Amino acid sequence: MNPQLASDERAQDTTSRLRGASPAADDLLLRACAWCDRVHVDDEWISEESAVRKLRTFDRDAPPRFTHTICPECFERVERQRVEHHANRARVA
Repeated sequence: MNPQLASDERAQDTTSRLRGASPAADDLLLRACAWCDRVHVDDEWISEESAVRKLRTFDRDAPPRFTHTICPECFERVERQRVEHHANRARVA
């Protein structure tokens, strides 16, 4: 199985279980981008405010736990900057 597909399926399952407020929901992690603060919910990266509304965070006894990563858009931007930086350094040398 494709590792990215497996990761996406786990993320989708996590979101679905959080919405259903299952007892195991307290053990689940949501992914947040450490660069732009967007949250991965239902196969999309959305603002923190939208995630709170969509997941009904304030209707719960405890908020979901978060882990940090980098979203695809921020990764592309950071990678582009890294490549440009190294290209500029090579021109100077």
